[in-house]
Formats: sequence, C-alpha cells, structure tokens
Amino acid sequence: MRRARIHFRRLAAVASLALSLSLLPLTGVTAAQGPGVTVSSVGGQQVTEDGTVKQPLSGTVDVAGTARTGSPQQPADPAPLHAEAGDSPFVTAGDKAPLLGSAYGGTAPYTWSWTAEHGRLTGADSASPAFDTTGLAPGTYDVRLTVTDAAGVSTSDIVKAVVGEQTSSELLDEARADPTPGVFPAGQSVEFPFDVPSGVRSLDVTLSWTTPEQDYDLRVTDPSGKVVAQSESSGHPEQTSVADPAAGTWKVVAVKWATVTADVTARVVARRLTADPRPEVRAGGPYRFETGTEQRLSGTVTGGTNPVDAAWDLDGDGRFDDGTGTTVTPQLPDGRHLVTLKATDARGLERRETTSVLVGDADRLDAAPPVTVIGIADTGINPYHLEFSARTYPDPDVLALTKNFTRHPSEYIPGYPASAPAIPATLGKGYLPEEDKDLWTGGRVKGGLLHWIPGTKIIGAYSSSVDGAHPVLDDHGHGTGSASVSAGNRYGYCPTCLLVMVEGLDETVATKYPWVDITSHSFGYVGGAPVGPVLSSEEVTKE
Repeated sequence: MRRARIHFRRLAAVASLALSLSLLPLTGVTAAQGPGVTVSSVGGQQVTEDGTVKQPLSGTVDVAGTARTGSPQQPADPAPLHAEAGDSPFVTAGDKAPLLGSAYGGTAPYTWSWTAEHGRLTGADSASPAFDTTGLAPGTYDVRLTVTDAAGVSTSDIVKAVVGEQTSSELLDEARADPTPGVFPAGQSVEFPFDVPSGVRSLDVTLSWTTPEQDYDLRVTDPSGKVVAQSESSGHPEQTSVADPAAGTWKVVAVKWATVTADVTARVVARRLTADPRPEVRAGGPYRFETGTEQRLSGTVTGGTNPVDAAWDLDGDGRFDDGTGTTVTPQLPDGRHLVTLKATDARGLERRETTSVLVGDADRLDAAPPVTVIGIADTGINPYHLEFSARTYPDPDVLALTKNFTRHPSEYIPGYPASAPAIPATLGKGYLPEEDKDLWTGGRVKGGLLHWIPGTKIIGAYSSSVDGAHPVLDDHGHGTGSASVSAGNRYGYCPTCLLVMVEGLDETVATKYPWVDITSHSFGYVGGAPVGPVLSSEEVTKE
C-alpha cells in the first residue's frame, strides 16, 4: 500500500466528490492493460464503485490505494500480409484487360507493383492497372502483383490473363427502298430483321443511304422489341454496337427525318471470340438465415480445365479455406456478411463471385436492403468509370433490388421523382465512346433537371447550367476524384452508397431532396484577389 498526498480546491455545496476516472481504474480489465493507480479511499472515506465519496472534502487529504508498474500491453501483431491479383481476365488480342488487385493484413498503406514479361501495363503502380494485349498471340500470360506494406514487408501473387482469338461474320447487308419518300411525314421507319446465333460477343451496326441530304436515325431492337442501341447524329453513316447480344431475331430500324426518294442500307457484322476457358462461378444468394438455424451456402462451378478446386472466404480476409468446396455450412454471427466463392482450374485460371449473408431475427430478414445516398456538389462526374459501375458494385442485395441499377430510382427510393429522365450512357467501352459523342449536350441533358444514369450507382445527375461543353460529364477529373473517395466501389469510404452528383458548387440542390442522406460540399478558401493571401483560412472557410 502506497500513500500519496493530493491537494483539492475547496468545493462549495458539493455533496460528493467524483474522482477522475483517468486516475481511478476500477475494473480488472483496465488494470490489466498496463501500469496504473487504483484509489481505494480519500480522506478516510471509501471510494464507491461509481468513483465518489459520500462526504464533501476540502484542503489536503490522504489518498490510499495501489500502484502497478510494468510495460503497457502491446497491441496484437497484424495479420500476415497477403496479396490477391484477382480474377483471370479474358480478352481479344489488342484489347486492354482490367486487373483488380487487393491486399490484406500487414501494415497499411500499401504500395503496388505489377510486372509482365509480355504485353504492356498502364498504371502498374496502382491496384487496378490495364494489361494491354496489343501484339500478343492467343494464349495465357502471367502478370505478377507485388504488394509492399508500410513496414517494408512484401508479398506477391500471379494472375493468368487469357488472350482469345476473334472472328467476324456478316449477319446482314441489305438495301431497301424507303416506302414513304419525301420530307413529310417524318418519324416513319424502314425495318431490317436479322437473326443472331448464340455465342456472338458483339454486333457492329451501320446504317447508310444514297443521298447525303437525307437524314435517318439508327435504332437496334432486341428479340423483345426493346431499343438497346441507337445513333442520332447528323452525320452519315450512323453507327452503333451491341455487346453480348442474346440469340434470336433482332431488327435494325432506320427512323426517317427529312428524306427524298432513296435506298437505305443496313449492315450488321457479328464478332465472336474463342470459347472462354475460365471456370464460371456462381456463389448463390443473397442468403438469409434466421438466428440459430443451419447456414448452408451452396455455389456452383462450371467450365474450366479439370480438376477445378473451389473454396470460400467467409470472413473477408482474402484467404480461401482449402478443401471447402462449393458447399459449406458456416456459423456466422448475427449481421450482414460478404462471402466469396473462388474457383481455380488446372491451368491456374481463377474466377470468383461475392454474395451476402444476412443472419438475424425474422423481422430483420423481412426488411429490404438499406440504401444510402450521398449528394456531392462539385464539377461533374465520369459515369464510364468502374468505380461507379454495377459491374464492380459490392452489395449483391442492392444489385438485386435495383436490377443492376437498371430500375428507375423512384421504384425503390420513396420520394424520388418519377419524371427524372435517364441518360443512356454506353458503358464498357472506355471514356466517352463514339456512340456518346452527341449524348452530353445541352439539348440532351437539360440544365436544372435531375437525371439518372442506368448501369451505374449515379442515381442523380444534375447540372446547374449548360455553359460547359458536356453538362454533368466531368471534363476536369476533380469531381470524379472526390466522388470516388466518398463512394467509389473499390476505394471509397462508403462503397455501397449511391450518388447524386451536382455539376457546379450549388449545395442547395442535393439538400432539398429528403431522400439524400448525406451531403458533402468541400468549399475551401485559399485567398487571392481582392483580399490577398490568407495565412489562416480556417475561420473564412467556416464562414
């Protein structure tokens, strides 16, 4: 027992004296964490469990207790560093294959280094570079990812990229006379049915006519009659393309505007790729289990070169439990979990799929998946980026709810205006492809009107004005950067959040919508005319 003398200021009209908990660790858990002092009495009065004494004290008093010396408890060592180079891509020679690396354990932050003996890498010091296969023959190529953590520890993983061979064949090359020549009535059409066999990777569609003074718009409809591609430029010919078309009878539709007597020609070229050699993985789900019941996860793996190994990652640490196979019965606690099934075939080709598991009581299982919306006032956005695509969005429950973000947001967000029009961006072909050259114009994207972009988490796209060349579209990079930090699928603080993007620094747009949960407005102040340099901008920024 050690005795100490502690001086207190006189406390007027105080019924009890509360001691600072920083000086009074009362629990065994706290005491076990390192050196400390436990106070048992003050001025002869026993200290109660809530850290008080019954009678007021003043002046100099005796404090009794125990002191413990020793080293503080050291934090647990981090998990070993682990690198994952991601799924094996499958592309045509000349295409750029996206790679997606990840790292687990070790000490963040991480640095990335990708290398390949063949082909070229763009962004080799990032987690998601592009593997350029220009000049490569069909075959399989190794790409190595090396991750180094902040402690200088390094580890590597290899992904095998598959380069396939593409062939093309003509499905349609037909000329037809316009059955209703003349300037009026406009809006009539000439249709060209054609059949698409199975296994076609893409369609290249061209519409031409004999007299340049004519004008037709191009539409392509799928077997259900839905328009899935279009071109409405003022030029000649009109061209568009369709990715992964379903087998069946399609149509090229030439929609007439101002025409005279002439022939219209439609041409469709189908492009095929050699059969995909990778295994195909379906994790099943989303799964829902009531607390206390059996949790059976059952996925499927098809294709690939036998033997094909399958394994699950049930805790999101990037490590797959060998030998688990496609079916596993875990014991996950209550809550929502993301689990991943991965298949690796005899050639080393990998593919995986992530799904969610919800464990809880019946009321929670019946609830719809939560949707959180962030509103950002900034300088436009790049909707073509994978950070905002349904392709990389991490929550399969929300993907199911939104049908991969093809449902109108008013159908799943109460209060969202049903009148908001879609901006039909052509995704999967890089930034601002040829098909969209006339899409981002003031005539198509009206200023002061809320839009949404199908196939992306951008459920709100708003331009405060139409002064720029491309309303809503990010021509400078800053808006895309800030949006990816807040809600990017792979690198954002809230990867599952949906976005409302306002082009222009107008914070009043997003804040007026009651269904926007969070708004972010980084309006900094750096000085300049007429006030001159600002040495401390904190107060100005707050104002």
